[in-house]
Amino acid sequence: MDRQHRDIEDYKRSEAALRETVERLREANDALHKAGERMAEAQRLAHVGSWWIDVATGERQWSDELYRLLGHEPRNGEPDQERFFERLHPEDAGRVRAAFLAQVSRTEPWDDELRVLLPGGAVRWLAAHTEPVLGDAGEVVRIHGTSQDITDRKLAEERLRFQASLLDAVGEAVIATDLKGAVIYWGPGAEELYGWPAQEAQGRMIMDLIPTFEQTYDAAQLRSRFEGGDRWAGTIQLRRRDGSIFVAEVTRTSVHDEQGLPVAVIATSSDVSERERAIAELERVHRTAEEALTLLGTLQAEAPIGFGLVDRGLRLVRLNHELAAILGAPIEAVVDRDMAEVLPSALWEQVEPVYRQILAGGEAVRGQRVIARQGTNGGTREITTSHYPVHVGGQIIGVGVVVQDVTERARSEGLRLAVMTQVAEGVCTLDRDGRLIYMNSAASKMLGWTESELRGRYMQEVVGLPKSEVPLVRADPVPSQDAGVPSELFGEGVFTRRDKSTFPVAYSTAPFHIGPSLDGFVVVFRDVSEPGSSPNVIRVLIVDPDTTATHSFQALLERHDGIEVLGTATTSARALRLAEELRPAVVLVNLDLPDREGLTTASMIKYANPSTNVILMTATHDDTIALASIQAGCSGLLDKSRAWVELVSAVRAAYHGETIIPQGELQRVLSRVRGGGHPGRSTQLTDREEEVLAHMREGLSNAQVAERLGVSPNTVRNHVQRILFKLNVHSKLEAVVITSREGLPRGD
Repeated sequence: MDRQHRDIEDYKRSEAALRETVERLREANDALHKAGERMAEAQRLAHVGSWWIDVATGERQWSDELYRLLGHEPRNGEPDQERFFERLHPEDAGRVRAAFLAQVSRTEPWDDELRVLLPGGAVRWLAAHTEPVLGDAGEVVRIHGTSQDITDRKLAEERLRFQASLLDAVGEAVIATDLKGAVIYWGPGAEELYGWPAQEAQGRMIMDLIPTFEQTYDAAQLRSRFEGGDRWAGTIQLRRRDGSIFVAEVTRTSVHDEQGLPVAVIATSSDVSERERAIAELERVHRTAEEALTLLGTLQAEAPIGFGLVDRGLRLVRLNHELAAILGAPIEAVVDRDMAEVLPSALWEQVEPVYRQILAGGEAVRGQRVIARQGTNGGTREITTSHYPVHVGGQIIGVGVVVQDVTERARSEGLRLAVMTQVAEGVCTLDRDGRLIYMNSAASKMLGWTESELRGRYMQEVVGLPKSEVPLVRADPVPSQDAGVPSELFGEGVFTRRDKSTFPVAYSTAPFHIGPSLDGFVVVFRDVSEPGSSPNVIRVLIVDPDTTATHSFQALLERHDGIEVLGTATTSARALRLAEELRPAVVLVNLDLPDREGLTTASMIKYANPSTNVILMTATHDDTIALASIQAGCSGLLDKSRAWVELVSAVRAAYHGETIIPQGELQRVLSRVRGGGHPGRSTQLTDREEEVLAHMREGLSNAQVAERLGVSPNTVRNHVQRILFKLNVHSKLEAVVITSREGLPRGD
């Protein structure tokens, strides 16, 4: 009985335990089912599908989300490897199939990105990952894998690449990074600007590749600018790979996905260092201009000097009251008017070439004196003008004019010069060290130099006075007892002219002073050689029917020491008569004369007196006129529009037998006469004469030829005269032309 009772109790306990176990199993199954549902939901939300395969049995399973990712309904058909391969994009199928088949023997995980084709033709990107499960012997017994939909990310990256390619097309540096700052795109422009190749920059942090200039910016602050916000633009200093620093203009923009969430950052940058320097320079120029305007305003208001500005159209656009007073009209009557209307015609003819020269070449012309007529009574005023190019941004916008009325000073100077000119002795003033300050016309005639050529030079070296003779200025002057200045010196010696010839002189040197101190010396000397042995000044005859131009040329020439205008002529007949009577050294002949052509007149003057040098003047000329002037025996051509600048130098050059035609123009003329005939006399020249002639073809002066050959100018002049005689020509130009023709025999 007791045993039967115990058996019943044991059965009840076993039945209760069984019911409890079954209940626990049911609860566990419910929990597992819920966990599976939660996992499936998580996979669906994350677009991640999972799968596994038993290598030994071939049993496999796909999650519902993997079915969806492959374009199937969940649980629609058995999981099959071939069903998966069928979905692969043709460009990825071969690579992925080989990797999957090799996975059964691979003990390492495998990752790849692949594409699958969905029903309807859409493409989906998957990030695949496999993880092998190993047995006790290290063999692969099971393979687990996941596949995640990364289509949105790939499309965003594709958009980044497209945007970057567009920006690279405009030449800027384009860089794309993820939200943490790692580089995912590094364009060609970035390679060039920063010095990092794309393969080295890919995947690295942007702030490691492009650090800011530490002395100017805080790197952490800059990083926060790039990481926050949708867009940022600014100018900052950055470092290149080589450490160089430059100013960059940077624009940073966030890239968002279809849900509006940021997925990457794209930035463009360019080097604007030059622009920033230009801006800084412009600011400096503005400050300088303000200071200059302030100074100019003060000068205009206080200084007794006229100021004006002439624009490129030769209009007077600005002037002060002093310049208006010099012009004899109120400011409002002359401002914004053409200078040709403001100035008298004769004065405008003098200054117009200067204005055009400055606007074309940018060279200032200082200290020019001009004569202006005042009113109808014939009175004149002498003014000193200086003209300067006005630059703005590297361009010449006009001519600045500074004018001073020096009429009274000129009158006193003229009186002094008139007295000094009448003195037959040479008079020079020297500073304390013996350098020339002033020289009168008599001294210029005797020495062959002009005052401007010797000003500032040591007089004793110029005249070639040996140290053994009495010096012009004592090195240790003996002061007089009452004045405290050196006493007067007397001496005799031999002075050397410019052409290296010499002549005996008697001279005296006396000190002069302004106030208590010694300021310089006055040297007076005279030629004590036989009468008629001193050289003459350059005697000039002007032939031009334009009397206004003739008077202007005469005034200009006579303002220079060593030049004397013997007379003027308006016709060819009078020119021939004066040339025969006066025997000038240089004749200026206008191309157009009323009674005979200027070229014919020049030829007749040369025929009557071969030693006369003729310059043909013309307003317009070409190579044909230049060639004709040479054939007529002229020394060259003078453009009348540039006469104010070149007249004096042209007269002196012709007097010394030099060429007036510029070298470049001479070469063009020579090219037109190749192939001509032979000269009249024998062309048998010595080797030295051939050498001198070769230098003449280069357009060199006698002095330049002498320097090259290491001889004196007199020796070269003698060679030139023999060449002209042998070739039966009248000028160096004609000699150059005829010996430049093809077929002309040289030497023997």
